[in-house]
Amino acid sequence: MRKNHLIQRASNFLAKPDILFFCLPWLMVLLIVGTIAQKYMGIYEAQKIFFSSWIFFWGVIPLPGGALTLGIIFVSLAIKFIFHSPWSFKKAGIILTHLGILTLLLGGLITAKYAEETFMVIPEGEYLDSTSVYRERTLTLMKNDQEIEVINFANLKKGTLFENALPFSINADFICENCTMSMQNEERSKNAHGLAKKVELVSAPLEQESEGNLGGVMIVAEKTNLDGRHLLMESVADSVTFINAKDKYTITIGRLQRPLPFSIELIDFRKINYPGTNKAKSFESDIIIHDGDVNWPITIRMNEPARYKGYTFFQSSFVERPNQEITVLNVVHNIGQVFPYISSLIIFIGLLLHSFIRLQNKRRKNA
Repeated sequence: MRKNHLIQRASNFLAKPDILFFCLPWLMVLLIVGTIAQKYMGIYEAQKIFFSSWIFFWGVIPLPGGALTLGIIFVSLAIKFIFHSPWSFKKAGIILTHLGILTLLLGGLITAKYAEETFMVIPEGEYLDSTSVYRERTLTLMKNDQEIEVINFANLKKGTLFENALPFSINADFICENCTMSMQNEERSKNAHGLAKKVELVSAPLEQESEGNLGGVMIVAEKTNLDGRHLLMESVADSVTFINAKDKYTITIGRLQRPLPFSIELIDFRKINYPGTNKAKSFESDIIIHDGDVNWPITIRMNEPARYKGYTFFQSSFVERPNQEITVLNVVHNIGQVFPYISSLIIFIGLLLHSFIRLQNKRRKNA
């Protein structure tokens, strides 16, 4: 009996409108502070701290983050909806409207938890079946073009690499999350290969947006066909290959890859410039989505994305090279993207039904 009484009291407390009264202003505070913080710490970090977190710290004081605040609002409205709603036809419109708001909040929580934003860089005439993660980098070992081991760059430490997968020795000598280069000294260049004969990696200050950093590592090879120092750096020298007996071993640095359940082929990329300039006015990509027996041609334009199997492809940017055009697509995978449409429909029906019931009640009173 006492247990039921406590549950009833907790239910009554959580269903109070006071919770919404305090949570909504706090959400506004988070929105303002998080938006200002983006200028100083970057969009990703600000969103992670203020909007996506359950709890964040102001000094030593723990404060509720956006996810926790929305979660409290959702629980409060759900208890109010289930246990304290006036379940009658006269209130059907209000009940449906509350259900629509709950659906919207649930979709927001799912999006915050599971949505992922990646990108694709596709040259004309080629296709990709994976996307690249903006903020996660890896060091990948391949044997005869088959991936055999991957090290997350965030976990990379000085010392032996791929110890159990190589018949020779590779050691990480210097690691930098964001790298620049300086001229190599003459003594070190004698025992170096490739770009490492000319330059050395140097740590640079981290960019506000982590995707702007270029990670790198200097490695030292022993008992290989290319003993000595080698440089690996994103977008500059992203791979080095060693030959051992009849096997080819390649170490690659780059963004973490997310496989797609289909592939995308770039047929044609087009750019329209402003008259008399080389500045792009608009650009678009003709692609074909290959998925088993399905071959779906579609054009992706600025502000006109393509959607397929829960993935949304936006025309983000492009790269121009001599005799080659390359498109850059922003890819968003969000299993909660349907919730705003469902909730909007439910809210619309609820408001329409509420207006109809009110109108009917008014006619009865007038009669």
